[in-house]
Formats: sequence, structure tokens, C-alpha cells
Amino acid sequence: GGRGVSAPRKLYDLLLCGRYGTLHTIPLHPAFGRTQPALRPSGCRGKFDCRWSPIYHTSGALSEAVPSIQPRRRLRQRGEEEMDFTAYIDRAMEPLAADIAALCRINSVMGEAKPGMPFGEGPAAALKAALDMGEAMGFQTENFDNYVGHIETGEGEELLGIVGHLDVVPAGDGWSHDPWGGEIAGGRIWGRGTLDDKGPVLTCLHALKILKDSGVKLSRRVRMILGTNEETNWDCMAYYLKEVKPELPTVAFSPDSRFPVIYAEKAMLQFILTRELTEAIDIEGGNAFNSVPSSARIT
Repeated sequence: GGRGVSAPRKLYDLLLCGRYGTLHTIPLHPAFGRTQPALRPSGCRGKFDCRWSPIYHTSGALSEAVPSIQPRRRLRQRGEEEMDFTAYIDRAMEPLAADIAALCRINSVMGEAKPGMPFGEGPAAALKAALDMGEAMGFQTENFDNYVGHIETGEGEELLGIVGHLDVVPAGDGWSHDPWGGEIAGGRIWGRGTLDDKGPVLTCLHALKILKDSGVKLSRRVRMILGTNEETNWDCMAYYLKEVKPELPTVAFSPDSRFPVIYAEKAMLQFILTRELTEAIDIEGGNAFNSVPSSARIT
């Protein structure tokens, strides 16, 4: 399977290590015709010595390693002594893993729309759970009709956006553990959404909590923007931009999947290829446009 870096590196590198500083303009959803700057990797500035466990893909199922952390993590604020985050991060690992596991136990595949639940019960439940976690940490939260949610902290005129999503693709087959069980076994968290995108979202949330608990004063606001329909039609973002009409971030990034290799999203393109056939065939495989099937069959 593929190999990447563990989830807790995603935001710690940005907010603690400061690896990402170069601005790169990318388009938002094509329906809105606007562009916003996004953060692009610009190389480590050498503030920390960090080592992390890998993520593995296994036969259609995603398993994410619980990190083995032996770093030196310090941040020097202007005019202040160097701050050591090691103890804060070490304490965060167990609750972070527990929160990821809990959120992955919610089957948030798009379902039948119901009153107040535009994408079904699962995505609405996942959004509520994530917002409840943010509120319990002392952050401001807001739910926009179960399309999108905010978790916000900090002060200042500029706004850093962290854009993630809580819906998932169907589990598919090939799992050795229950995809909705959120089980921590063999040093890994097993469940649909550990990598895309519940794990990265909660890593960002816990990184913000570390900054809050350690007394770091943010010079800008940080807003987590959590969608619930990214895996299908992006209707959550369409509603958010057209109906909510929010203040757009000064800069934004998306900690989705293999961040920082993937740090932004433009849109989703779905298409069907057709051709004439001289004989009847039957093709079976997969259950979602944007999920690679573990197997396929043609007869």
C-alpha cells in the first residue's frame, strides 16, 4: 500500500513548526468564479526535530497509525522566551486518538435528506459531534443548518481558514476491522474517515487546543470551516457561499488526505465514458465515483 506521514503532523507543522508560508492563488468552486490565496509548502524552517509514524492503505480499508513521537517542539514568540510544546503534545495524543475513533464510529455517508438534515442523519450527526468537541475545548462554534459548521478562535483582522469535511465515502469491502467501529488496534486507528477527513480535521482542532492551553496569543483569527457534502456534490459549500455569505478567509488551506501533498481543492469532476458494444457485458465494481474499488468484475 501507499505510505505517508501521520495525521498529527498536519497542523502541528503549520502552527508549531511554521513550515508553510508561501502564498499561492487557487480558484474556489468554479460556480462562484473567485480566487483566494492558499498556503503552499515552502520547506521546513528547522525549528523542530520531528519524527512520525506512517499511514498505510490496506486492501480498500484505511488504517492510520497512532503516532510515535520523539520530537523537540518549541516556539519562540516575539519578545518572549522559547516555549516547549513537548508535554502539551504528548498529553494530546491519547485524547486525539479517542476523538478520531469516536467520530469515525459515525457513519456519515450521504443519506436521504430529512428536515434539518440536508444530507441525511449521518453527516448531521458527525457535524454535531465535531462542534461539540470544539465547544468543550472552549472555542466558538456555529452550525449553519447542518450544511457547514464553524469552530473559531483567536483575534485580529486577518482570518486563517482551515477547510475540512466530515462526510465520507461508503466503506466498501476488504476491511479486517469494522469500518464504523473506530477501533484502536495494533497501534492504528481503524475506520472510514481516519485519513479523509475526520482525522486531519480533529488534528487541527487539537493543535488549536494546544496553542490555547499553552497560552500562545494568536495575532489573527483561525476558523475551521467544516463541510458535510464534499465527497459527492459540494452542495455544502454552495449553500455556505450563496446563503450564509460568510467572511472569506485571508488565507486558507485544506488538511485533507495526504496533507501537505494535498493542501487545497478546486472542485470535483465526474464523467461517464461510453462506447458501442457488439456483445452484452456486465461490469461490477465500487460504490462511489470518487472511491477506488478494492475489486471489480466483468462478465
